[in-house]
Amino acid sequence: SCQPPEQRRPSHAIVPRALGARATDLAGMPPNPLRDAMAGAAALEAPARLLTPQPSPGAEKPAVRRMSLVFLSVFQSYATMQNMQFLLKKDMGIGQFGERAQAFTWAVTMLHVGKLVSRLAHNILCVCWSPLTRVYIAMWCVVLGSMIPSICVLMAKSDWIGWVVISYTLIGVGIGVFEATFLAVITPLGKSTKSWAILGIPGGFFIIGVPGMLLMGVGLPAQVIYWYVVACTLASFFIVYRSAPREPQFGCDESDFQLTHSTSLIGSLKAWREWLPFMIPHLIGKMFVNFGMENLFPVIGFTYNGAKVPLLGPESDIFIAKDYFQAVMNLFAFFGDTFSRPLVYRITTHRYSTTLLILLAAMLCEIVGFLAMKLVVAWTAWFCLGLAFFGNGLVYAAGSKYIDRYIAPEHHLAAYSVWCFMGDISSVVGAKSQDLVRSWICGGMDSAFECLAK
Repeated sequence: SCQPPEQRRPSHAIVPRALGARATDLAGMPPNPLRDAMAGAAALEAPARLLTPQPSPGAEKPAVRRMSLVFLSVFQSYATMQNMQFLLKKDMGIGQFGERAQAFTWAVTMLHVGKLVSRLAHNILCVCWSPLTRVYIAMWCVVLGSMIPSICVLMAKSDWIGWVVISYTLIGVGIGVFEATFLAVITPLGKSTKSWAILGIPGGFFIIGVPGMLLMGVGLPAQVIYWYVVACTLASFFIVYRSAPREPQFGCDESDFQLTHSTSLIGSLKAWREWLPFMIPHLIGKMFVNFGMENLFPVIGFTYNGAKVPLLGPESDIFIAKDYFQAVMNLFAFFGDTFSRPLVYRITTHRYSTTLLILLAAMLCEIVGFLAMKLVVAWTAWFCLGLAFFGNGLVYAAGSKYIDRYIAPEHHLAAYSVWCFMGDISSVVGAKSQDLVRSWICGGMDSAFECLAK
């Protein structure tokens, strides 16, 4: 966001943190050209401060736990799009093969394309809007995207795939702008608030995926789920308005552009040596787990796509209704994601090697999950998805913890955006390749309940 002239820090206050107490002393003294020049020369000779802990604004403040409800509300829309794609596909009369099936796959992939494009684009196109304003815009995208399937497909009975494209794109753009921006907005509230806030993500998936699917199994209309998400998101506006840190309101024109340089995406990318190199393992981990999540979830749904699911294998005579199977699947995803996130925050050591081990463990979870799916045994699919989401929670918490501790606050928005952007690239690939992975799992399968063509 643009910073008004009166709030610019004087040049003598901009000193490298690596200089320690001496730099702090300089920052508190009146301007002096000679001293400023000496400080600049010392900065060039100082070692990189890539792994120097950064002060976290509001780090000692008590947690504002209600912020988790905002994350929960917004990510309920994400969970709804994921869980309801099976219902929408069936309701629109689309099978597993053919041109319409391929078009539908592309339509639901727009959820990830929307996230991918908006992650970085909003930092450029919305540079004159404050991060808080962008959060409000993102939430309105979520509201509109959640209304379209209920009104146009389920109520009006339209089979036009364009409605799916519009809805999933709006949700994707909303999530893409919201996630990184809201994390940056609540940074002044402290690390405790942020650790609570990100727990709203698996919470949103849990509410839609478990109670929601169970209620649909006993006859709850799908429209109710969509309107529930709309109501929760609208209620979250009030929480953000009352509790989010306030920013000064001002305009932005060409003369102000230089003032935004230190906090804009472009400015942070030009200073990439300060924050990007040691984030590379986090970017790789994010891409790995995002592919696993966004591929395995729909693959499991379209592999076990009969009205009932044989639990012990294709020839099993022990069955469970599809809605209940999906509810248990979401329960495993919730526990995997929820337990792994606080686990990272409880690790007190800050050694970089420990972070690398966490990321490696997360990637191994994805690999094991994919390999176990080849068994085509329904109950193992629950553990496969649980492992995928456990890995995601590890990567998400490790990345958030690293950014808050080691990256300067002025680069937080860019760091979160790039981190999520790389994950979204992998999400698009994972979602688009679901048919390929399903074919690998179902190759040669002849069952009345699994790997059905319709």
